[in-house]
Amino acid sequence: MKSRNNNFSLLLITLSCAALGLLFYGVNQRFAPNRNKLAIGEDSTLKDTLNIELQSPAELDFKSKDEVLALRREAITLYPDLMDGNYKPSTKVFGQIVDGLPWWGILGQFYYGKGEQSIAGASEESRFILNPYLLIAADPWWMWDIDVFSEATILGDDVSLYCAPRELIWHPYESYTEVHYSAK
Repeated sequence: MKSRNNNFSLLLITLSCAALGLLFYGVNQRFAPNRNKLAIGEDSTLKDTLNIELQSPAELDFKSKDEVLALRREAITLYPDLMDGNYKPSTKVFGQIVDGLPWWGILGQFYYGKGEQSIAGASEESRFILNPYLLIAADPWWMWDIDVFSEATILGDDVSLYCAPRELIWHPYESYTEVHYSAK
């Protein structure tokens, strides 16, 4: 009986250590620092200004996480001189993507709101996923009132649904960037 109790105690201690190890690993992964680093300042190989071509928002609805991350990696590789080392998508940022789900659309985010049309338009987050060197975004703090403005008005040339970036200029050696926004 004593041998059986010792085996049980040893098993309990082993399982407890394994559980603590997994907990520590999970917490460490969740709060692990982002290892991606921009090649700016002294790390920059570029002395000249770099005009970044901004990518238009795209549809991400129902894509797999791997497809979304492939788009992100592709966007990073367009300007490899701005990345110091290899890019690895951050678990903190991209860890919550679930395969095959819809994404908030730009029309949904800024015009329709919650409900069936929340995914209308190009995916709102694609503005950032496809433009990894756009480090800040100007967003309106309001939503367009669907009782006052028609969808045709919102989609017309005279109105901007959100503050879209027009131009992104990097000065890598000086460690700063400029973003020009369109706000009609």
